[in-house]
Amino acid sequence: MVIAGAAVVPDLGDRPWTEKLEELVTQPLLESLWMAGLDHIAEPYNSTRLGLYLSVPQLDRPGIDEGNAEEFLEEIRENILFPFELGGAKVISTGHAGVLLVMEEAIRDLQASRIEACVVGGVESLLEAGLLSSLMAESKLKTDTVPAGLIPGEAAAFVVLETAEHVHARGAETLACVTPVRTAFETTPASGDAPGRADATVRVLQEALADAPCSPSEIHQIINDLNGERWRFLEWAIADARVLTKLPPYRRLWHPADCFGDIGAATGAAHLCMAARAFRRGYAVGRAILVSNSSDSGERAATVVFPNA
Repeated sequence: MVIAGAAVVPDLGDRPWTEKLEELVTQPLLESLWMAGLDHIAEPYNSTRLGLYLSVPQLDRPGIDEGNAEEFLEEIRENILFPFELGGAKVISTGHAGVLLVMEEAIRDLQASRIEACVVGGVESLLEAGLLSSLMAESKLKTDTVPAGLIPGEAAAFVVLETAEHVHARGAETLACVTPVRTAFETTPASGDAPGRADATVRVLQEALADAPCSPSEIHQIINDLNGERWRFLEWAIADARVLTKLPPYRRLWHPADCFGDIGAATGAAHLCMAARAFRRGYAVGRAILVSNSSDSGERAATVVFPNA
């Protein structure tokens, strides 16, 4: 699969998530289509079948429910992507790993020719007073008394995925390629100082590295979702020791939540954007970038991004 477009946009102040949707999503979604050269697909002569695959905030958090997710999808269909004809749409709600999980389904649909191109992305805002109060009460926010906590953020990020054959047929430009997404479920719940064996993370990392177009020794860069929470660091340390010993010892580890804050359901798409841009702009090191995401609810996912052949 190839990534043909990407964009990110953040920060709209203290308002409910549902009130920020259109402002958060419109620019990066349409910009990703424009960068992929698909902004004209609504015109009669173009028959590209477009799929939409979205990661949204977890439904068990304050202010979010299934109705919100459906309204969000309908708003995108009617107000943002109109008059584009969608070949299919899917919404998933599983936190950090959501984008990679829904991308796994998008890749299956592309390979089965159910669609010809798809927009994959996520949207999240932790910057609203009610949610912040809840996170504060659970000691999940980084404060002067809770050093091992997250910094809240918000973002929307999207990439356009297509098969290499379809991109070449329409003469479009691509930013990067991506391997199949590998997923697993961690049965030991995340809880502060007591991580599990990281078996699911180990599994997805092993499988993603096996899919890479190069040997592990040529992968010099990793992007993951460490965000200040202690369980994430402990689980990653275990997985690193079990799986990543064949990677160069001087490899770079990027955890963008240090800069953006925790962007939840948008995490995976933002990471894909960063990896693609790193190759495009020439500051990536090594022959591929490993991307790994973990959700609080147990989902683990990984993939490898590499430059165009």
